[in-house]
Amino acid sequence: MMKNFRTGFLIFIMALLVTINMSAYNAMDAHEKSPVSGVNGKAVTDEDSTAADLVNALYFLGLVKGYDESGSDFGLEHNLSRAEAIVQIVRFLGAEEKALAKRYEIPFIDVPAWAEPYIGYAYANGIAGGRSMTEFDPDSAADGAQFLTLLLRAMEYSDKDGDFSWDNPFSLAKTLGLISSAYKNENFLRGDAFTACYNALGAKTKSGVLLEEKLLVAGVMTESALTYAKQIANGKTVGYPDSPKAEEAVYYLRDGGSGDGTSAEKAGASLQAAYAAVGSTGGTIVVTGRYTQ
Repeated sequence: MMKNFRTGFLIFIMALLVTINMSAYNAMDAHEKSPVSGVNGKAVTDEDSTAADLVNALYFLGLVKGYDESGSDFGLEHNLSRAEAIVQIVRFLGAEEKALAKRYEIPFIDVPAWAEPYIGYAYANGIAGGRSMTEFDPDSAADGAQFLTLLLRAMEYSDKDGDFSWDNPFSLAKTLGLISSAYKNENFLRGDAFTACYNALGAKTKSGVLLEEKLLVAGVMTESALTYAKQIANGKTVGYPDSPKAEEAVYYLRDGGSGDGTSAEKAGASLQAAYAAVGSTGGTIVVTGRYTQ
């Protein structure tokens, strides 16, 4: 009888250990598979990333700025004003220099001087409109619907053509992976905006090309910088160079090109010239259009 008791007790202990181990495994598995909560408890799409990782990746690429030039204060848990939302979209497209280089006519009488170039650029390119014919309302907080509408327009989608509705862009945004299926349009914060922007890099524009590919062709960033930024987004790097653009050369190449290769518009045609331009720096050769030589 004592032997049977010992045998039964041993079986019970073994079963208990298996149960504990399985519970621990299931808990770890659930943690690894569930999306990480971003700002305000909203799930980001990259399981191994946080909003801080994503904004650091965008900062490395020069596609965001914080409250200062240090790259340490992005105000992730702060609201985003309508003017700030426009600035972020223009900067994310790598169009800040273009916006600042030209004076755009806008019908709005309430836009501060610092925001005029950005809002002017966005208005001229069909990305942004106002509250009315003469008011933009720059200081009001931008909600999720407003920011995602701007981002989708920047990706060539059109609410006027019926691609989405300006007051309900969430279905298309979820389909493209800009936001997770768990997203709720509540208290939209700067961290949420940065998260959507990072996710947009790997999403298709209306023309079918990934946004990151369009930015690569436009010379906004390099392939190697993008690769490193993705490592930052995944939390797999500690620190990064201050200026990837200064360290790497990019040469644009296509058939019939007659330029110096410094931009897609000034593409060159000589592969030898391309090698000479990037060889010493380990830079990138970008083929724009067709190249058969």
